[in-house]
Amino acid sequence: MFKHIANYYTTPNDTSRKNGIYCPVFDRLLLIDDLDMWVTLDTAKVLSSKIASTVYILPETFHLDNENCLNWTLLNKTTQKRENSTDLVRGQIPLLKTFNGNFMNFHDPGYPEDYKSPEGIEMLHKLKEFANVTQLYMYAAKLTQAMGSAYDMKSFGDEMIDSNLLQGLERFHGPTEYNASFLKTIKSIFYFANTVDEAKSKVKEFVYRENFHPAYRARLRLFYTILEGKVNEL
Repeated sequence: MFKHIANYYTTPNDTSRKNGIYCPVFDRLLLIDDLDMWVTLDTAKVLSSKIASTVYILPETFHLDNENCLNWTLLNKTTQKRENSTDLVRGQIPLLKTFNGNFMNFHDPGYPEDYKSPEGIEMLHKLKEFANVTQLYMYAAKLTQAMGSAYDMKSFGDEMIDSNLLQGLERFHGPTEYNASFLKTIKSIFYFANTVDEAKSKVKEFVYRENFHPAYRARLRLFYTILEGKVNEL
């Protein structure tokens, strides 16, 4: 079905295409994912409060993964266009893109020249840790929103219906300082957080507020079940 679309998702060998977050500021890939480019794009948008990036759908790259991606950079940077400018010039709002022609060159030991000091390396790895944790929370939040939002009428209405028709609809998670859907709230927390610990703390503060609506509590249990990898039946 839709073979012309499949090329964006699978390689000619029918394996899932990897996708990655490229950061022109330090000219390396920050994160590699092989499951869902749309989750990666959400992660890039969340990270935009900290660093500009572009999400690329990758060709077959057998040696490229999330462990070594800080060693990789674009080979022909000027061929990667964003409208009439290169990605090095315009990139604060993340886009999803494919590569034009030759694209990558493996760098060993891999750290960017301006970040080879102990402080620079530490900064890169802290940013990478934040990106990895954000990606995990985006997966858990999107699955939770999709699987556990039967009563979240206003969020559905915001997406599908003119806002003037939504008066009187409510989100079941009750009043919080984050007047938004579950997914949007998790995104907002990571967008404004400066560290992994701060983000995790804010998420717990949000999800464990006093609210005894059964559907709300069930959704929180689902969220942490997914987050902690305890779902083993599909």
